[in-house]
Amino acid sequence: MKKRIRSYNEDSAKRATPAKRSGEPSPSVEDIELTERLRDSGTLLGIELLDHVILGDGNFLSMKEQGLM
Repeated sequence: MKKRIRSYNEDSAKRATPAKRSGEPSPSVEDIELTERLRDSGTLLGIELLDHVILGDGNFLSMKEQGLM
């Protein structure tokens, strides 16, 4: 399943925002693994990953607020 990811530049910080086709913003195993890879890659480049926000059908989930990052 392909996901669209948008990044918002805030100085040297990034936020990843995938949109789920199912409409349910629950994080999948792939979402959690992607967050870990983005965080680790960003650390190497000096870029802090602020959050991974998953968009659903009229709602969203912040992985940071859920303690998943």
